Parts: sequence; structure tokens; C-alpha cells
Amino acid sequence: MNNDTPRTKPVFSLNDGFNLNLWRKSDIDAISTTHDTTHDSLDFMHKSDRLVLVVSGEMNRGELMEKLKISNRVYFAKNYLKPVLESGYLEKTIPDKPQSKNQQYKLTRKGKVLQRKLKKRINQ
Repeated sequence: MNNDTPRTKPVFSLNDGFNLNLWRKSDIDAISTTHDTTHDSLDFMHKSDRLVLVVSGEMNRGELMEKLKISNRVYFAKNYLKPVLESGYLEKTIPDKPQSKNQQYKLTRKGKVLQRKLKKRINQ
């Protein structure tokens, strides 16, 4: 068996009062493994992709942060929300009042296309 072949058994096991199991890294991408939860799969995606993937209809900032398990508003705005808005994947529901407490976000047509591609990749 060559080194490029994914293995499902330990490469080395030592049994003398303790166990040591060394596993060779698999070629299988974490996104495509069916046993991963959506959140685990998201850990291996770009931040913009992660945000696009969790949007469902119109959602406020708190709902998006909760879906992504992010609690820091400044971090979320700078690293997730702003780049996705600027890329045109997401839009504000009240664009003329960007600071509105009722502000929500929804996917644009471009964002919906990306979301379908991401979901397809996860479900492969």
C-alpha cells in the first residue's frame, strides 16, 4: 500500500499497558464526509462560504451569529458580514437605514447560486 492511499486502520499500535494508535491522514475532505455535522463541515470552509450556507430567508445579525456559533459582534461584522455584503452574496432588507434595529439580511441571486453549490458539495 503506498503512502497516498487513505487508511481506515492504525498504522502502528503498541499494546503493553497502554495503547498508541497513529492514523495516517486520509484524502477524504471533511466537507464530503457524511457523518460530519453541518457545523463541523463549516469549520473547513472560507468564512464567506460559511455565512452564505446558513442564510435562510431573511435573518437578523443575531440569528446569523447564532447559526455560526459566533458571539463577538465586531468580529462577526468585520470577518463575515462585511465581506459577504461587499461580494454581493448578501443584501440588507432596509438598505436606506443600515443601522436600523430591524435590519435583516437575505441572499442575493448570486448568493443563492453559491449556496446551492456549497450544499451540493457538502452532500456529496
